[in-house]
Amino acid sequence: MLKQRDPTANGGGPGGLTGLSSSTELRLHNQLERAFQQCFGAEEGLRVLVTLATTQMLATGSSRTAIRDALTRVVTDHPAAGNGGGPSRMAALKAMMLKWSDGQK
Repeated sequence: MLKQRDPTANGGGPGGLTGLSSSTELRLHNQLERAFQQCFGAEEGLRVLVTLATTQMLATGSSRTAIRDALTRVVTDHPAAGNGGGPSRMAALKAMMLKWSDGQK
């Protein structure tokens, strides 16, 4: 079972994704942790949440640039970034998330 964590704990910033519901932000934080750990199915779950987050942020008027910046920041600032495979894993997750986000209309 996935342990729920406060996205503001251990270095995450409160309200890091403007225009995103707090529940989606928490789910994104937890799924990113799983993706850094390379858990089975984590990338697919992350894709679904990035799609949801992008849709929510677009609906509140966020620009594509603001969404890309926010997603990049979420990965870079995630506490698991330092112990989840290093810079190469972080770069791979960022690239995937931006690709998925850019695919949303």
